Amino acid sequence: MTGNSKFYIYFHRSNITNEVFYVGKGNDRRAFSSSGRNNFWHRVVRKHGYSVSLTNTGLTESQAFALEMEYIAQFGRRNVGTGSLVNLTSGGEGPSGVVHSEEWKRNVSAKLKGRVFSEEHKRKQTAAKIGRKRSDEMRRNLSNAKKGTRLTEEHKAKLRITSAARRHTTETRKKMSEVQKLVCVKKWKSVVQMSLDGAVIAAFSSITEAERVTGANRSVITKCCKNLPNYNTAGGFKWKYA
Repeated sequence: MTGNSKFYIYFHRSNITNEVFYVGKGNDRRAFSSSGRNNFWHRVVRKHGYSVSLTNTGLTESQAFALEMEYIAQFGRRNVGTGSLVNLTSGGEGPSGVVHSEEWKRNVSAKLKGRVFSEEHKRKQTAAKIGRKRSDEMRRNLSNAKKGTRLTEEHKAKLRITSAARRHTTETRKKMSEVQKLVCVKKWKSVVQMSLDGAVIAAFSSITEAERVTGANRSVITKCCKNLPNYNTAGGFKWKYA
């Protein structure tokens, strides 16, 4: 990399879960340095350790800033409740080489602690992601970033608690029911019950229903419908798929 195209985007991953917990823009050895990181980053690293992966290279600084913001928006930040990253900002800020004082860092950290975002703010963040087009390279990087991610038992427990506390609206439950019905319609095959001379007696929406009504074993009904050898009847009747 020469000239102005010397910047890159890098991911920091947990050594335990393989989850991306930090996205940054840098040059030279910045991706491998622990200096200038926020306290949240250091807590994760002390607990999990970390590995580094460079995703986009050969970038100008403006390109790197833009991609950094895009990746952070896609992964989401922990401090605003939108994702897994410990980044304290949305990225894209400040020229390279600027070193903030410890006082500045403490002030920023204090402002962010305990901050509660309104529902309107969260809706705007969600709306901002809708319709956003990703490049093929970004899709691949995001996909690769999630491959092999392992959830800790603590993370699984939190997900279970969140799921148990979630309450679906009446409209959502209705839509879920309609989707399930469509799945069942595609999954189940209708069958026709016939007499031994081939006369149609009845039709059933599924083999399970045919078994319940006629008492014929559903496994044998299935074999009759598939015309398997030695399976001509089930429950004293012939069968075929509708």
